[in-house]
Amino acid sequence: MVLRLLLYIASLAIVAGGVLVALTLHRTEARATVRVGPTPLGQLQTKLKQAQSERTSGKHSILSLDENELNALISSKMLASATPASPDTNDQKAKVRDFRVKLLNDRADVYLSWNFRGQQMSFDIEGKLQTVNGYIEFDPTSGSLGALPLPRSLLEAALKQATDSPEIHEKVRLPPNLTDLRVADSHVIATYK
Repeated sequence: MVLRLLLYIASLAIVAGGVLVALTLHRTEARATVRVGPTPLGQLQTKLKQAQSERTSGKHSILSLDENELNALISSKMLASATPASPDTNDQKAKVRDFRVKLLNDRADVYLSWNFRGQQMSFDIEGKLQTVNGYIEFDPTSGSLGALPLPRSLLEAALKQATDSPEIHEKVRLPPNLTDLRVADSHVIATYK
């Protein structure tokens, strides 16, 4: 009787573990499809030049990027920093496959997909982006690893632990000429002095 009970509990544990692994490895698509039009990079360059010109002349400037322009900027930066694929097939490093941001009123939904050890994985997190005392803060409202939903408390704890590291803490500090960075009206708003 006891042996049968232990086998039953072990079987349940194995099934539950298998389900968790399957949910984690199940790649999800971004919650909302982001379409990047053909001209956002050109529009973005024009906006950046205008903001730079205003700052040079001593004026405060506000740069407002819509979702297409933001994703075009992310895409161009990722392509610029991408290194050619290694011919070594035993390369075990995680490789980013997709990175997109969907702007939803005052929130950002960030979707990341990568290959890790031959498995495609994804992470999706939604929250509020804001500036507090010269640092960028992200307050998560929901997230998932693959198809596995993650509790908000876990997301908050992970972000707190990451930003408590001095190295990461410095990376989320705003540059001296940038006074505010936030999401409003489905745009990223950057205020320069």
